[in-house]
Amino acid sequence: VGDWASTFATATNTAAFEGDQVTLTGVVTPASDSADFQLTRLVITHCVIDAQPASLPIIEADAAFETGQWVSITGTIQASADGSLVVAAAEVTKIDEPGDPYEF
Repeated sequence: VGDWASTFATATNTAAFEGDQVTLTGVVTPASDSADFQLTRLVITHCVIDAQPASLPIIEADAAFETGQWVSITGTIQASADGSLVVAAAEVTKIDEPGDPYEF
């Protein structure tokens, strides 16, 4: 999630990423304007005290997931109507929180 969040934030040529297949794991957080929900992970650079959230906008036709639910997503990167990147989820599966919920 962290690497893709950086890419989404800095991409100037969204067409370069359209169609890329992704499999991601994270926690459901409230939606942005162009998404059904956000997929979020805490990313650690050095130690737990510096953990920062990284989020990706997810669009999914049957988005009925509660905030805080851990999910695994398989989908495709797409450009939304406003030109920003989103993940179009093909499959979203509820999972238990991983033993280590952080990304490094």
